[in-house]
Amino acid sequence: MMLRAHPVVHRIAILLAGAAVALAFGACEKGTRRAATRAWQEMAIRPPLDGARAVMVEDFVRAYPEPKTNPYLPRACTLLADHHAAEGRLDIAASWYERAIRAEPDDPDLLNAVGYFYARHRMNLDRATRLLETAIRLAEERGYAPRRIGLIKDSLGWSYRMRGDLPQAVALLEEACRLAPGVPVLQEHLADAYHAIGEQARAVDLYLDLLERGAGNGPEIRAALEAIARAAEPDLKAAITRRIHGGAELVAPGSPK
Repeated sequence: MMLRAHPVVHRIAILLAGAAVALAFGACEKGTRRAATRAWQEMAIRPPLDGARAVMVEDFVRAYPEPKTNPYLPRACTLLADHHAAEGRLDIAASWYERAIRAEPDDPDLLNAVGYFYARHRMNLDRATRLLETAIRLAEERGYAPRRIGLIKDSLGWSYRMRGDLPQAVALLEEACRLAPGVPVLQEHLADAYHAIGEQARAVDLYLDLLERGAGNGPEIRAALEAIARAAEPDLKAAITRRIHGGAELVAPGSPK
């Protein structure tokens, strides 16, 4: 005669078997995590990547593709994205950035980096805006310092600038400059937005401040000032001329001197 296990005993056996599987799986996860950590440390990767190191990092991602067992997956994907962006392969870079976000979706700094990448290259601007709005919300919830929040708001403002939403861009970029004062790229972005919206005097003030401090991209700032001067009223043109050309008159390209 076959003896039947008591129902309670049967349930206990099932629970014990499940616990054993969970323990084994947990041990396996820990082992994979240790292996991924050891592999990353042995590679001693430092940015920027060259071609050979990019192959090494891709192999690492293929070997350890799960965020749960690879704490370096977001970093690896970001390095690969940066590498491809520097080589001009923007679509490939975007795919690696998106993979980094899937691995770590709640990192405000990562969301900011990817959103700004899109805005800078006029790619996926709706996606950029969503990422950057989320980044600001998360940064504020986590109590980021005003300067860090200002940098993210600058990225969002620049995204709106690239979309052509100039009033919203100006408002965000002004706030970014208040939160992170004295950062040249933020001032350049705001000056560009002022120029685009027709606030030429404000744009000139910012550009000239950068130029006289030796901050920002000097050639680009000069070019922007000269473009404003060529279309400006005489008084504004004269003021720009005095401050960047020592009194020499600005002449539009192709015009008789």
